[in-house]
Amino acid sequence: MDLDEHNRLNITEESLSPKFENIIVENGDQIIIRSNLKSMKDISEWVKELGIRTDTKWNSRKSRPKGERFICWKKFVCQHSSFNKIPVTKNMKGISKNAECQASVTVRIKLDTKQTRRSDDFIL
Repeated sequence: MDLDEHNRLNITEESLSPKFENIIVENGDQIIIRSNLKSMKDISEWVKELGIRTDTKWNSRKSRPKGERFICWKKFVCQHSSFNKIPVTKNMKGISKNAECQASVTVRIKLDTKQTRRSDDFIL
């Protein structure tokens, strides 16, 4: 499913926090951003800055503060997603923010091991 230019969030270097090193890689429908985040605090700060710079709001949906394959990861969904909202057809008051937006941001911090350093050029 290709997104037309009207519905796609345009991510540029200016959209991203200058506090972190960011590399943008486009992959079809997805935009992959490699960044030097180190902790859950960094993730929250990075997503907050993304929201400010792109005029979007992101709600935390899932997180794992400790893991075996990743140090931590966190998934955010657009405030206009259907997550925890009534369906559009049942919205009688007309005040729901449910626009069934599919946008999401998933942030993963990889473990720094010999194998990941060997296979991932971004990990120093």
